Amino acid sequence: MAKIFEKKDEHFDLCRIFLVISMIFAHTFQNYFLSDYNRHMTFFVIVGFVSLSGFTSSAVNAGKMAGRCQETGSRIFKRALKIFAIFLVCNFMLLLSSGHRRSLEAGYDLGGLLVLMLSGNSQGIFALNVLIPIGFTLLLSIPIMALFRTGKSKLVLLLLLIAAHCLSYQLGFADNYSVSLTLVGCVGTVLGSMARDVEWDAFLWKILSRTWLLPLSYALVAAYFIASGFLDERTYLLLSYHFLPTLLLMSSLYFSSLRFGLDRIRLIRFLNRTLGKNMLFAYLYHILIIVQLRGVLKQNGYALGETLRLSTSLLLFTVFSCHILNVLNEKSGFVSRAYSLVFK
Repeated sequence: MAKIFEKKDEHFDLCRIFLVISMIFAHTFQNYFLSDYNRHMTFFVIVGFVSLSGFTSSAVNAGKMAGRCQETGSRIFKRALKIFAIFLVCNFMLLLSSGHRRSLEAGYDLGGLLVLMLSGNSQGIFALNVLIPIGFTLLLSIPIMALFRTGKSKLVLLLLLIAAHCLSYQLGFADNYSVSLTLVGCVGTVLGSMARDVEWDAFLWKILSRTWLLPLSYALVAAYFIASGFLDERTYLLLSYHFLPTLLLMSSLYFSSLRFGLDRIRLIRFLNRTLGKNMLFAYLYHILIIVQLRGVLKQNGYALGETLRLSTSLLLFTVFSCHILNVLNEKSGFVSRAYSLVFK
């Protein structure tokens, strides 16, 4: 019986590179666009990153927990610690290079800084905040996969997580960036574990055979973006409200690639080999470039056309850098080992 991710899935990689490209454009607009753009239009990026992290972790590892629970859990645990270490090292470097961040940091003691860091609610001091809920998601994926192995128990957990989202105001974490996104990641983890239980090729055929599903998903995704566009930037929405539309968007991309063979397009295959293969590197790399450009470019000082050109240039430079990184990994054992140590 064919299981999900038993072989490389180029259709899934398309969803990943779509998120990376969207993230590069979103971050560039956030920092350099003259007008404050509507962030409701791009919340799917962070929700997608965290949920796909949980989904991938469980879809790949859930089947291994039965026979090699300690070994599999240890590997995921080390991966989570590596994510937290990257967050700390990068932010330490940013604090050293930014007087503004150091001045904000000076108003907190060590305990206060730790709370801010773990909550993800102070982007004025810390950057790369999405790494925190991704790390927590990986840590929580271990007990989720170990304890919830039957279909019924996974369904119960999924319903409890959705209920926690719905009751977030009452439970007191509605404004907590890390908690909200970690819950999103845990939902992704449960869905990945459930996907591992099904015969994947048969499941895909069932979906594709219902030809009305794909046009319906396009219509719903379009309605989501249109509705988001009409929302005022100051209108508050929980990040978890974007989860179902993000899931629908990613599913639409996946099944569109499957239906129309998008994975066979040379450009997409190249992007899969560069951005898709080096997703974490591309995330860190483009943000560090944006931070350094703040000393050269005027923040929130560019019109739409200029910001689009800047976003496209940053995307092309990131893709080129990922390609060079692939070449170095193939040619140099030292670079390959160093890359694996940090990013794998």
